[in-house]
Amino acid sequence: MDDGAGLFTSDIIGDLLIVRIDDAPTQVHLGVSEQERAAVQEILVSVALTIARAPAAIGRDRIADTVDYDRVISYIRDQMPASPAKLIETLCDRLIAHCFALSAEITEVEIVIKKPSVLRGQGVASVSVRRSR
Repeated sequence: MDDGAGLFTSDIIGDLLIVRIDDAPTQVHLGVSEQERAAVQEILVSVALTIARAPAAIGRDRIADTVDYDRVISYIRDQMPASPAKLIETLCDRLIAHCFALSAEITEVEIVIKKPSVLRGQGVASVSVRRSR
């Protein structure tokens, strides 16, 4: 499924539902040094939320029966820019906590954050963190 912007997909694998958001852009203050954190930098955030059993929304077509990915996008757009960090890992950790708080049905969260500007055209630096509960 696609939200029209090309960011959202949903896959059903066996009894798992995986809700994905790919490469959502946001602007943050990020970096080890104060000088690096002083400048706003674009990052790209990808999220995979695993739900252990396919929720009731499948077949009933009701947002109340599944994870509302707009709440994840809102966090990426509004909360991440408001909270500077030294490490990409810290941003991942904060977003994972937010995602787990959305629903007890979420059993695994994987976050990938890309920082395109850091390698100056020599590739794209990224960090991936996956947590299960």
